[in-house]
Amino acid sequence: MKQTDQKYNCDVCGSQIEVLRGGEGNLMCCGENMKLVMEQAVDNDMVKKVPIFDMMKIRPVSDVAGTAPLIAEKPNVTALKDLLIYVLTGLSQVVLFGQKSDITDHRINRFTVKALFSTLTDVNYDPDRFFKLIHEAVLLRDTLKLKIRTNLIEGFLPDGPARFMPSSGLEKMIKIGESVGMQNYRSDTPDIALLKQTALYGIKWLSAYADHALRIDQEDDRVYAFIHEGLAAVQRTDLTLEDGVKLSLKCGKIVLMAVEMLNSGMIQAYGRPIPTKVQFGVKKGKAILVSGYDLKNLEHLLKQTQEKGITVYTHGEMLCAHAYPKLKKFSHFFGQFGVDRLKQISDFSTFPGAILMTTRCSQRPKKTIQNNIFTSGMVGWPGIHHISGFSFQPLIDKSLSLPGFLEDKVQGEVMVGLAENAVLNVADILPGLSAPAFLSENILGTLVKSFDIKPVTAPDSVQIQPV
Repeated sequence: MKQTDQKYNCDVCGSQIEVLRGGEGNLMCCGENMKLVMEQAVDNDMVKKVPIFDMMKIRPVSDVAGTAPLIAEKPNVTALKDLLIYVLTGLSQVVLFGQKSDITDHRINRFTVKALFSTLTDVNYDPDRFFKLIHEAVLLRDTLKLKIRTNLIEGFLPDGPARFMPSSGLEKMIKIGESVGMQNYRSDTPDIALLKQTALYGIKWLSAYADHALRIDQEDDRVYAFIHEGLAAVQRTDLTLEDGVKLSLKCGKIVLMAVEMLNSGMIQAYGRPIPTKVQFGVKKGKAILVSGYDLKNLEHLLKQTQEKGITVYTHGEMLCAHAYPKLKKFSHFFGQFGVDRLKQISDFSTFPGAILMTTRCSQRPKKTIQNNIFTSGMVGWPGIHHISGFSFQPLIDKSLSLPGFLEDKVQGEVMVGLAENAVLNVADILPGLSAPAFLSENILGTLVKSFDIKPVTAPDSVQIQPV
């Protein structure tokens, strides 16, 4: 990035971004790292001009009041995401109507989770895949209508997403998407609009947990039911302030349920995480790098690369995989390459092997290494090879064709696997230099009396031995 006074110009797309005052942070523009000041952003005139809907998005200076986030995402992708969400709200309206007559289609539940997850930042940037998802959502919706009986349902469905028919052309779909974002949703007051936005954010993150759980064959009808309830509520014109608050609170409860389901499924599939030292370094030989946090993909890849002379490394959030017993048993599963996912572009550029992107946290890859990168699951980039299912032979072949590392090199290590079972099994838990400020005296007294937790006034630590 080149700094010009209080603005940055992106070396990739040329967009000019205004600097926000405060402490330093990081933001990505077209996959490149740039410095952004964030801590005192609320005092900046630029932020004050941004509608409440868009406070979580940073955009080019020329588009301060727009809706296109500048996080490696182009406006056409943003429009298609908005249109997909819009269509999903209509699909959920039909689902709720069908439930009144006990008419359901389980395919819709799984599809909705995956499609909604794809709209999160850093998951999918491929317009063609969004185009297909929109058409698939409409097909599932209309198939369900036929089951319910179209002549019965049409009179009860309002105009809008439940009746929307997609165009056969991508450019027309993008134009439609530009008019159906959250800022255009019907609401009586700004408070209601904000509550709908809050609920939608929560439901999108819920879909991430649900999709992750589904990858390891874990699902719960209560999670699906709430996702449809929440998406349909976004289109309600009679939503009250109390309704909106209750919806957001319920979303929090369902998210906890989904996290518990995911945690239980991970333990069943891979064992309880155990304290493990992971090396930052490389081994001589062919290499594959796996980023994201889809352990199912990683497991299948490890099985398919056994005895092929390939070492498998983790990147970013995949670091935690080294703590799971079922994955630790693979001798060619070595260590972590790179530290910060915000440095993904530079890390990938120096990796002399094939790279697999799973789940999310993807950034625009440099053209020089695009042929070395593969995506899986809901992750997508235009022009990047996508692997459907768990057949990783193209990825393996690419790895074998690349030079790999020429020598062993270790730069350090980090401890992972400090999950609840490891921490709670420590006899004398020491919370830190002093009792947390948010604890009342009564709560602290209960913790000390019942759980043997000892507040300390001097630095201390608990030694946990790696396995």
